[in-house]
Amino acid sequence: MTAALFVGAITCLTCLPVYSALLSVGATATLPAGSTALVTDFESITKTFSLVVTGGTGSGFATADLSPSGTTNENGPLFVFLNGVASTTWPTFMGRGNLEGDAGNVSPSFDCGTNDPNCTVPFTLGVPQVFSMTLTASVKIQANPLAPTIYDTTAHTNAEFDGLLAFRTCPYESCEPFSLLSVDYSLSEITVPESSPAALVGFSLLLLALATGAIGKAAGCSSRRAIREST
Repeated sequence: MTAALFVGAITCLTCLPVYSALLSVGATATLPAGSTALVTDFESITKTFSLVVTGGTGSGFATADLSPSGTTNENGPLFVFLNGVASTTWPTFMGRGNLEGDAGNVSPSFDCGTNDPNCTVPFTLGVPQVFSMTLTASVKIQANPLAPTIYDTTAHTNAEFDGLLAFRTCPYESCEPFSLLSVDYSLSEITVPESSPAALVGFSLLLLALATGAIGKAAGCSSRRAIREST
């Protein structure tokens, strides 16, 4: 009986869903104990997506599900640097954290909210919208030469893009009662070709096909549904 219960538990664990962001990046720097060297890391990732929102006509707005998380030096004189920045270039440039000093009055971590204009994404139902976004993460760490640490110290920054949420009829979720829409959307990754003449012609034809609706939801795309909510 004990063996059977154990096997059953293992089987259930393998059925759990695995979370994966649509786009993510992270930077990590570890300073060994006793070291006063400057340790840095920088990571960047860029992808191009085609967004299609369906389920009606007209236009609307959504919120980008973005989470940049930087880090700041809250350890005072113990470290020269224990800092890092995470950023995104879409829907507009946003960065969190800083490359020196403490957080001050700004949190180094951030999650997009439905009433934040920097996170608002306009769309037209049924019309493909092609956009590129770059996520970056940087970090640096250095102990005070007069007081090197006696333990390893790690600093980490990261940024994640998880799609879109809160589809609605106006720019901010709070601007109109019952403004949420019931729609479907898809995010298809587009591979941008190298800049040879033939490749650029092919990519232009792809964008033209997307604009005329000749290409629907691509295989392997992220397809999700936003459901109307009422209060």
